[in-house]
Order: sequence, then C-alpha cells, then structure tokens
Amino acid sequence: MLRNYVKIARRNLWRSKGFSAINIFGLAIGIAACFFIFQYVYFESTYDRFNTNAANIYRVPVSYSGSLANSPTTAANHPAVGSAMKVEFPEVLDFVRMVPNSLFMNAYTLSYKEGKGSEKIDAERNMYLVDASFFNVFSYPLLSGDRKSCLTEPFSMVISASMAKKYFGDTDPLGKILNTKSSHLHPRP
Repeated sequence: MLRNYVKIARRNLWRSKGFSAINIFGLAIGIAACFFIFQYVYFESTYDRFNTNAANIYRVPVSYSGSLANSPTTAANHPAVGSAMKVEFPEVLDFVRMVPNSLFMNAYTLSYKEGKGSEKIDAERNMYLVDASFFNVFSYPLLSGDRKSCLTEPFSMVISASMAKKYFGDTDPLGKILNTKSSHLHPRP
C-alpha cells in the first residue's frame, strides 16, 4: 500500500515539475522561517536568565524626539536617571550604572609587580565602571571574595579568572594591587 502511494507521488511530481518545484521551495522557505523565528524567540526569552533576579531587572532605554528623532534608541542613559527613578518610584529597589571604559579612553594599562620580580603590564579594553550595587542586582558568580563588600571601597575591582591567571599566575589575587593608568584618551569634540 505504501509503495503505491510513493509511486503515485513520484509520478505526480514528475508530471508537473514546475508546480512541484515551487511547492517544495515554498515549503523549505516556510520551515526555515519558522526555525529562525523560533531561534529569535528562544534567545529573547532566555537572555540573561541565569540571574536570580532576572524577572525584576529592567533596562531603561533612551529614545530621542525633535531634531534628534533620527537617532537610534540606545541603552546609554544619563547618570542621574537611576537615582531619580529610585526616589520617584517606590517600586525601584536598586539601580546600577554601567559605563564601558572605552567611553572615556581606549584602554586601561594595568600593571602588577610583586617584590623584586618582573612587572606584568598589559592594556585591557573590555572593562566597565559600575556602581557598588552591581552584585545586589546581578548574580554573577564569584570565585573568591564577598559579594556585599567587593565594590564598596573606592578604586576596587573585580576581575575574571582569566585576567587573574594572566597577572597573578596561580597565586590568590584577593587583596593584591593592580596599578592602573589610562592610555590613549579619545579626543572629545
């Protein structure tokens, strides 16, 4: 019975080749479109879901009007927006300001020297300046240190495991001092 169905389908496909090609091509395009839509919806619905507070984290975008209406909507915001929203809206429990250091300069030059040893120097580009409340809002895991007090001191920093390995090797970086120097300032209009 199944052989007959396959034989009839093959004959119909060969009899009207153009119509069959259009139908098969349309079916392939439809399946591909459904796949891409599924991927987009899945990405958007699972983005940063590892944060325990993900349901309560919001980003405040800025869109322009008037003569700046053609400017794109951006997530960059004025530094006072977070504190003003916390004062004006009781629903806002906390806020975090994050600024990439590339906004002010191309790179920070970090250096570490322990005792009489050689100094390790490198330019770091992917650094962010954040508020002390960063770990109150986001639940990034820490390998060592205290979440509550790690960014409360001025000029304190949290570094990744790969960065700790690069500068400190196998020694514990907690409490060590990395010297910073800004380099290659952007010219500002």
